[in-house]
Amino acid sequence: MKIIGGIIIVLALTVLLAKWLLEKQLRKDAQKFMKNISGAPLERITENDLKGLPEPVKRYFNFIGLVGNTKTKSARLRQHGTFRRSLNQQPMAFTADQYFTTRRPGFMWIASFGRWMKVRDTYEHGEGSMWAKLLVLKTVANSRGDRLNQGALLRYFSEMVWFPGGYVLENIQWEATGELTFKGTLIDQELAVTGYFEINEEGALKHFSAERYMEEEEEGDFRLEQWSIEVSDYRKIDGFMIPLGGRAIWNLEKGDFEYINLEIEEIQLNATETYQKSAY
Repeated sequence: MKIIGGIIIVLALTVLLAKWLLEKQLRKDAQKFMKNISGAPLERITENDLKGLPEPVKRYFNFIGLVGNTKTKSARLRQHGTFRRSLNQQPMAFTADQYFTTRRPGFMWIASFGRWMKVRDTYEHGEGSMWAKLLVLKTVANSRGDRLNQGALLRYFSEMVWFPGGYVLENIQWEATGELTFKGTLIDQELAVTGYFEINEEGALKHFSAERYMEEEEEGDFRLEQWSIEVSDYRKIDGFMIPLGGRAIWNLEKGDFEYINLEIEEIQLNATETYQKSAY
């Protein structure tokens, strides 16, 4: 019995040590990511930045309150919500910290699902990467490749609603598709993605959609599917109208599959440092 008890103690200590080391590494990863932020002074957005844009795009930008505020070079936010990987899976609660850069599109999302599962999803230097570890030691997901790159950049594009001062940078092309609809193409060197925006009469974003590669649950392959984002609960933050609620949906032939529903707890625009105390 003493031997068994000793083995259990050693295993428990091993897991706790591995958890501490993983969390330490994740903090280092986030700090390294934020070091990429340019120290250049912030520029104020003017009417000239909106000159020549299609009318529905201007309506959206006017609702957000771009003119008179500063362009965004970075952001950090804290969120919580629920996530599920398949229709048959029960939603899992999570908390997460997320960091963004805009001069070269990039994000890092670090989430904790309970005490023993960590997920890191990133897009940096034109490449996406996602991994998940269960019980800290066991890797249960690890994805890379061109199709993940496309999906990660689309995710970044859709999440610009949280740092809208990045919309006026030169790497986005806009085109009207209707009175209250338009499309945007975000370019990151050799990779380009297109998203479709629908706004209401007031100019608030109702719907963002795109064709995005969805990873198969079992095979690890990807297939192109319709994907959409819905946002809610707009609040004024640093002069911008920013939605604090959001959900992401795969619009499949067999029906809609909402896989994430989240709420933003706090946002800091043009942040230059990581959170001192992480949410994960």
